[in-house]
Amino acid sequence: WAQEDLAPNGDIFPYSLGSLTCFSAPPAPGTKLECRVLVKHVDAREIHSDIEILNAEGELVYRLEGWNDRRFAQHRNFWKLRIAPRDAYLSEPWEEPLRGFLDPHHLACSRIDFLSREFFEASHGIWPRVLAHLILSRRERDQWISMAGSATDQRRRDWLIGRCAAKDAVRMLIHKHRGVRLHPAEVEIVADAHGRPCIEGDWMRQLNVSPVVSVAHSGGMAAALASLDPGQMVGIDIESIDHEPEDFRALAFS
Repeated sequence: WAQEDLAPNGDIFPYSLGSLTCFSAPPAPGTKLECRVLVKHVDAREIHSDIEILNAEGELVYRLEGWNDRRFAQHRNFWKLRIAPRDAYLSEPWEEPLRGFLDPHHLACSRIDFLSREFFEASHGIWPRVLAHLILSRRERDQWISMAGSATDQRRRDWLIGRCAAKDAVRMLIHKHRGVRLHPAEVEIVADAHGRPCIEGDWMRQLNVSPVVSVAHSGGMAAALASLDPGQMVGIDIESIDHEPEDFRALAFS
C-alpha cells in the first residue's frame, strides 16, 4: 500500500508499538490470516496505524494498536540500484568533460552529487552500509570496513562514492561497446603501487577488454572518467572553490 499510494522511492520501518492484544492461541503454521490496517496519520516522516489480524471465520486473533512507522525518502537512483543493481546506475552520465576530447567514443564520464550528509549519518549509518554491500566486492568491502578505525568519516564517504562513480563509468562503457550489463561488485577497483586505481574482474578476460579509470571527489561530489583504451592515460579532477584567490587562474590554468 505504501509503495502504491505514497512516495514510490522510499523505505518504511516500524519503530514503536503501543500495545499487542492476543485473543487466541497462535494459529498453526501455514494458516491463512487477514490483515486489516487502519491508517490514522501520514506525514513526510511518519505513519501511524492500528492493525487487526483475523482468521478465516472473521474472528479476531491479534490487535496491534499504535503501530508507528518512520518514512525514509530515497533518491530514485539509489532506489533503482537496490531493486536491480545490475541494470541501474547510482551515478548520472556527465557529458561536459568529454567535449574536450577529439574522439570521446571510447570514453564514459559519470558523476554523483546528490548523496547528502544526512544519507550517510541517518539511522546509525544504515544507508552507506546498504550501498557498500550493493556495489563493493568482498575485498573492497573488507577495505571499507577497515577504514572505520583509521580514516575520517568524510574520507570513508569520499572513498565509497568515488568507487560508485568509477564502477558506473566502466559499466556504462562495457554496456555501450559490448552490450553486457555488469553488476557493480563485478567491477573491482584496486590501487596499484602508486595509488592509481586499476580495474580487475574475470569479465575483462572474457570480453577481451582492459579499461582504465580515473576518480576524483570534492565537497560530497564524486566523478570518474573511464576509457576502453588501456594506453589512454585519462585523468579527471574536481575542486570546490569557496574563495578564489587573486592569482588562482594564473596558478591553475595556462
